[in-house]
Amino acid sequence: MTQQENTYDHYCNLHRQFIDEYKTISANIAELYQLPKKFIEENAVAMDRYMAESSVPGAPDSSDGTMRGVKDFIYRIEDFKLQIMGLFFEHRGLIEKCTEYMKKVQEIKSSADATGAEEKLTALIPELTSLRFRLKCIEEKAGGMLTRLESVEGNWKNINEKMAA
Repeated sequence: MTQQENTYDHYCNLHRQFIDEYKTISANIAELYQLPKKFIEENAVAMDRYMAESSVPGAPDSSDGTMRGVKDFIYRIEDFKLQIMGLFFEHRGLIEKCTEYMKKVQEIKSSADATGAEEKLTALIPELTSLRFRLKCIEEKAGGMLTRLESVEGNWKNINEKMAA
């Protein structure tokens, strides 16, 4: 087996892994996108009620720990929404780069010269490696966002319990 064949086999393995990672991570991001929306929809009425109660004349002022906790929570969830939107925009930008890469692969594969195609495909290894690295970064950020969402949901549960008491 020649060095070129080994390099090409390496490229093929990397490409297969990239395809699998891309599908998995994109599906996870799509699922993550729905979670905060669902949480907000499920709790919007209660959040709105707490915010309205805190702004009524004669209502407990900002020194009231519970109402301050609710307001702080609302600010935190707004910050979370902004950060998760940043992740989605970053993912969308990466999807565009992945699409450009796949177009290059298709163009090379559709060329008539099989030997030249292998060389051109192996030349894409640095780009492919970079895309895989960026996918992994997105995956890690998504995991962090999921953990943060779970924390936000836990905080909301605590606030709700205090308000009900």
